[in-house]
Amino acid sequence: MWEREESLGVEIEKAWARRNPGSDLGVLAENLKQLSLALNSWSRENFGLGHVTKVIERLRKELDDLEWEDPVGNREVIQVKMRSMNENLYSEEMMWLQRSRISWLKEGDRNTKFFSPKSSVARKKE
Repeated sequence: MWEREESLGVEIEKAWARRNPGSDLGVLAENLKQLSLALNSWSRENFGLGHVTKVIERLRKELDDLEWEDPVGNREVIQVKMRSMNENLYSEEMMWLQRSRISWLKEGDRNTKFFSPKSSVARKKE
């Protein structure tokens, strides 16, 4: 999800510019830790679920207003807002997908006894 954001490169450059000088692995590990903290903060500001939801709601309202006022005259603005809306909806979808994967990795598959025989049969058929 982050890779689609234009400001990611700028944020990495800013965080890396504040790094400690040095060339040993301890310094590198500390610099990477600081970069990670900076990116986490940046992510909360730009991608937190509340943030994305607010942006989507704002865009929906703006689109409704534009379409109500003059759908033909505001066509170009509506198209720009729709692209932005689609981008934010994609971000929200990716966020939920990534959260579900993290949850699955943390909790694992708790139905192994049930699913294991079924997947074994499916593999044998192939």
